[in-house]
Amino acid sequence: MSLIEHERQAAWRTKRSGLQTRSIVTRDCGARSVVVWEQRLLPGERIPLHFHEFEETLTVLEGELLVDMGEHQVLARARSTLFVAPGVAHSLHNRGSAPALLLAHFINDEPIIIALPDRE
Repeated sequence: MSLIEHERQAAWRTKRSGLQTRSIVTRDCGARSVVVWEQRLLPGERIPLHFHEFEETLTVLEGELLVDMGEHQVLARARSTLFVAPGVAHSLHNRGSAPALLLAHFINDEPIIIALPDRE
């Protein structure tokens, strides 16, 4: 078992959207098949349209995010979790006035993000 203090993990910026991200659970703590990222989206920031070939969950801890998932659009508020099936295109947008904080759980030790042409 490992106790991971999020604030002690180095923050980095994603290549496509430039979001502040922290790798929370990785091989470094002994994980074999799961990765958890913490991402902060400031007002107006977004994660462009993409998909994965594996399952993912997105848990909104703070704020709210407008999520396009396939043909559906939902408003995910704090303390809610989205399940994203393999191959489902999705994007997230913070249209609110407060930062949003989310945890992305990948059931794959090396998350591969397949970018799609963005709709916005």
